Amino acid sequence: METPESTKAMARELDIDLDEVAQMSNKHIRMTAREAVSNLREVQYNAWEEREEWVHENYRDIARARQEPDWEANMKKMLKETQERAVNRKLTGMTKGSHRSLDWIEVPIGTWFYSHSKKEIYKYDRGVFECYAAISPSPGLIPDAPWRFYTHHHLKVPHDDIVRAQVEEKEEMIILMAVEQPSVIWRTVNDTSEIEKLLLERNSSAGRGIPNRSWSVS
Repeated sequence: METPESTKAMARELDIDLDEVAQMSNKHIRMTAREAVSNLREVQYNAWEEREEWVHENYRDIARARQEPDWEANMKKMLKETQERAVNRKLTGMTKGSHRSLDWIEVPIGTWFYSHSKKEIYKYDRGVFECYAAISPSPGLIPDAPWRFYTHHHLKVPHDDIVRAQVEEKEEMIILMAVEQPSVIWRTVNDTSEIEKLLLERNSSAGRGIPNRSWSVS
């Protein structure tokens, strides 16, 4: 599919190599995006220090060029106001906490999943993953190709290699019927109303405690 000219123009402006991006996996792209967001937050948090440095380095020359007689007093005033705003923001964060909202989350596509490395199956239910262990012929022995699993579970963040699976739930066990080939199993949700709905579903399972795999804040 042809890349839109607007996307190419934005990539040039941001110094992004689209050919390099095209070679990245979805996981690598998500990690890179998260790192960029983290760097942005850090820059925004320390922006007052950057502004203070800019005032020191540039205001004197600008004021002289404008022939401002009180440039030194004005510079001190600007520095004081910048520092006071920074202190106020930090105090607000300390006393009231962070009030940033979620701007996106990732949720799995499907309900049942299997990990080849852990020999476990997982069920996604209202924002948490239930982990089911393989039935073993003896304690501590994990079958190489398990197909029967206990019906009791514990909550656990799934392993990275999970793939979608099909199971049959019986009263005495869960039977693994089929395991799909590796594919995209996560979808990004950035619609505010859907995020709120998913959060309510997760919070309705109070005390279960394991979140979606990824959360990001704006």
